Amino acid sequence: MYAEKEGASPDCISKTVLRCVDELHADIVALSAHNSANDADAFEGKVGSVANLMLKNCRLPVAVVRPPFRPKA
Repeated sequence: MYAEKEGASPDCISKTVLRCVDELHADIVALSAHNSANDADAFEGKVGSVANLMLKNCRLPVAVVRPPFRPKA
């Protein structure tokens, strides 16, 4: 199952993931956060918009993994 188009909104992507979770009868959802923070909220802004929507709307446990910090050269 894929989002409807390239550049789909975070809402569209999270709904697509939630449909896949239901179809697969998953026990947990794991996401990788890759976008930079753009929200003023100290918690929600650090995970990205799709992960934030999943944390708010998914009934299953959600694990959000952040890649290690690599300072610019």
